[in-house]
Amino acid sequence: MTTSTTTFVSSACDERAGLAFLGGGSLLVSRGVAPVCSAPTLLVHGDASIFSVEGAEAIAQRIPASRLVVLDDVGHVAYIEAPRAFEAAVKAFVW
Repeated sequence: MTTSTTTFVSSACDERAGLAFLGGGSLLVSRGVAPVCSAPTLLVHGDASIFSVEGAEAIAQRIPASRLVVLDDVGHVAYIEAPRAFEAAVKAFVW
């Protein structure tokens, strides 16, 4: 089975959304630069990522309609390191 993943930032999100995810959540949340989204938002985070789970939790708290999924024993690139778990999280969120 082949899966494909598309990553995008919803137009319902502030243009700074990409920065928050590329730059590490905890620093940007602490500076008040976390994304402001009105759209339902899925955050998938690996517990072995170089960025902390606490940072991901802080971003999730700033996005009202968000769901945070933390994958065990997965690093920063969850869709490559655990494609099936990533796909399951996306499917559960979308459907």
